[in-house]
Amino acid sequence: MKDLPRLILYSPSLNPCTVEGPNVVSFLNVGGASKGIRIVFSGTGFEKDDVVISNGILQTKNLASSVETEQPPFHLAPFALQKVNLAGEWVWEGLIPDFEIPGKVPGNLGPRKTDDESWERSFSIRFDVSGDTRRFLDVRLNVSPLENPVGGSTWYCWLMHRSKRDYLEARIRDAQEAEAMWGIPSQAISLEDYDLTETLPPCQKPVWY
Repeated sequence: MKDLPRLILYSPSLNPCTVEGPNVVSFLNVGGASKGIRIVFSGTGFEKDDVVISNGILQTKNLASSVETEQPPFHLAPFALQKVNLAGEWVWEGLIPDFEIPGKVPGNLGPRKTDDESWERSFSIRFDVSGDTRRFLDVRLNVSPLENPVGGSTWYCWLMHRSKRDYLEARIRDAQEAEAMWGIPSQAISLEDYDLTETLPPCQKPVWY
């Protein structure tokens, strides 16, 4: 039986989406090599463009380059995003049918080689978010292989917490502790900055590296 592709999150961002620069979420295939991915952003405020997803870019490793050169070790390939209605929900969708998804890392490698291979085979989705920043905690990204749609993985910034409120309260506590212990200025995160209404359906707990 063919080993179908299955994506997991690879060092995903746990920061809220920001308008100050590209947001980056990384994935890794733990199944067989395949071709083509589907990218779907869900959230609130998409219907009337209160929140807009744009500038989608697929980031892969440029292994021919070197950190000693001026060229960063990444290859950036823009892809089109369009707003579509899926089963009554407005989402932003992108397709990259020709992307060659690297196969899983062999299981007979040592820890360091496994980490190196995982980094080289991982890929990232870069995107911009604009609009109502109070709704940015609602942004979710699902990337799935075209060959195996159920083998995708979903990201949202508070995925390690029970709720958006729990996530923000933990971020505020961590920042305050870091400032008290290390003198690191705490980030200006406030519960009042975001809509904490639980408007999205429960998401299966993501699997990550």
